[in-house]
Amino acid sequence: MLCAITLGGCQPSEKPVLPDAPPTDSHSKVRIDLNALCENLSHEMQQVDHQRTILALQEINQDLKVCLPLMTTQQQLELLELSQQMYEKFLKVERTPAQQHAFEQYVNGAGTHPTLQQQQFAQMTVRDQYLVKHQGQAYVELITLNDGYVGYRRSPQYLARIFAPYLPEAEQSFIQALASQNSQPLFNQHSLELEPLTVAERALFWENYLTSYPHSRYKNDAQYLYRAYSQLLFTGTQHHYVSDNYYGIESINPQSLAAIQYIRQQSSAKLAHQATQFLNFIQRDFSMSHNSLQEEHQAVVTALQHELGLVPVNLNRDKNCFLDAVCI
Repeated sequence: MLCAITLGGCQPSEKPVLPDAPPTDSHSKVRIDLNALCENLSHEMQQVDHQRTILALQEINQDLKVCLPLMTTQQQLELLELSQQMYEKFLKVERTPAQQHAFEQYVNGAGTHPTLQQQQFAQMTVRDQYLVKHQGQAYVELITLNDGYVGYRRSPQYLARIFAPYLPEAEQSFIQALASQNSQPLFNQHSLELEPLTVAERALFWENYLTSYPHSRYKNDAQYLYRAYSQLLFTGTQHHYVSDNYYGIESINPQSLAAIQYIRQQSSAKLAHQATQFLNFIQRDFSMSHNSLQEEHQAVVTALQHELGLVPVNLNRDKNCFLDAVCI
């Protein structure tokens, strides 16, 4: 009866109707965050200099992995160029002559005479001490170049791993191949580090690359590499001759001869033909009237280059194709 009398008190009270909250789209938020991250990436890369830490490089490289798949090829290539400038600034070290000497001695004598090494380490700049401790991280490497220069470089694998997977096939192939070829310096104290057969295989690779990708953005650099390795194969360097006088099979370095004979058997249109021309050339008899053996050697090399159609290349040109995964 109580309920009947107070019926209204036994009914559940009505709750006020609240307006619906605006829908949230987590995907839109993520997209906005990614846009901001990628749009700011170029600026962040330009801020890197010789005072930044390895962590700064690692963070930028991680952001690149996120952003590169979302970009156009042109944007990717612009950041690729910017990454070279970023590493150059990061690895710049200003030294006094004494600090340079301590740095070179430390690097060239690493692992020997611990006490002396500690003294040399203490004499280096603070930046060198930091970079030496962190070499191998964020693709930073120590390297000794042909002229004895000791310094840092960005590992060739950087572009192969960070950029190449997202680039068109021609550019991807170029970067990955050059990264592999330049994993070790081409020369050491003016001595060619490669076996002649490896030189032959590289010359063959770049000839085939030019055939496969005639419109590659790296076409000019690929042509330079093709000519450079062809020159190394048939004539060598001024410190590492293929032959002293190019007269007869016996005059040719045995390993070079084997590499040239290998090339002759390939289906390559140009290199195979040049290999055949080379073997015919060394059967000729040259009458020399020069005053020195050096002059005679140069005269024969010039004649050989003309016969094979070799274009002499400067292996020490300003644009270096033997250090990174692109020519810099």
